[in-house]
Amino acid sequence: MGKTFWADLLEGHKAEEYICSELKGEFPTLHTVEGKSIHYDLIDDDGYTIEVKLDKRSRETGNVAIEYEHRGVRAGISISKAKEWAIVYYLRGVGWVWSLIPTKELRTFLVNNWGYLRKYINPNDPDKSETMLVRTEDFANQFNYYKILDKQQGVV
Repeated sequence: MGKTFWADLLEGHKAEEYICSELKGEFPTLHTVEGKSIHYDLIDDDGYTIEVKLDKRSRETGNVAIEYEHRGVRAGISISKAKEWAIVYYLRGVGWVWSLIPTKELRTFLVNNWGYLRKYINPNDPDKSETMLVRTEDFANQFNYYKILDKQQGVV
């Protein structure tokens, strides 16, 4: 695996740690999942789970990308067992923000807007991950967001 994968992984872990620290008031026992879990990144002692996604490219594209298929098999939001998704993205005119969305609500939004949202497969991606693209402004209008104030926290 190349340098980009490891750099992205490190930034993803920083995003998980940031979201975990932001939610400690609501979920005092929330912690990151050690090892590889394809269904969630954070869990509390009561079994409450959160998937954390950092969309670094949202700054340049103006879109939030949500994976739904990988190598022709359902993936990402399609199979997530997390109760909620925390998505970190760049919102023009505001800066870096994050939204916490119940998984069922995010799925419903994507299904209800399937015909309007752009689907994307990166031609350079050997895994052919399929993503749905939601304009960051539309995403922010649909779901509450919180501004990330401290860049020293490790997110971007």
